[in-house]
Amino acid sequence: MTLLRHGDWRVPVLSCSAFKKIGIDTIWDTIGEHKALTEANGARATRRAEQARAWLWSEIRETLIDRFRAHPAVRADLARLEAEVTAGTTIPAAAAHTLLGRFLDRTETI
Repeated sequence: MTLLRHGDWRVPVLSCSAFKKIGIDTIWDTIGEHKALTEANGARATRRAEQARAWLWSEIRETLIDRFRAHPAVRADLARLEAEVTAGTTIPAAAAHTLLGRFLDRTETI
């Protein structure tokens, strides 16, 4: 078998029916083979590490956005600046820089 993603596994096409109780053992055996192969060649650990890094950055983004929206100085100007961007009277970059400046407690724009 050759793995399409990692070079050692070819994805098999299998059929099964839980209703007829046909092929379930083959499916589970194939899942086990794939797990064993990806553990042996390091692909499983690599994928888990990639997922952990992605979850880290996702958590950072979500926390920053939550804190950004909750910041008193940002809350004071956010609705107005969103409306101005929507109306086309302020460009998104200028509004973002203003809000980020408020969030970072800076009077100058970024």
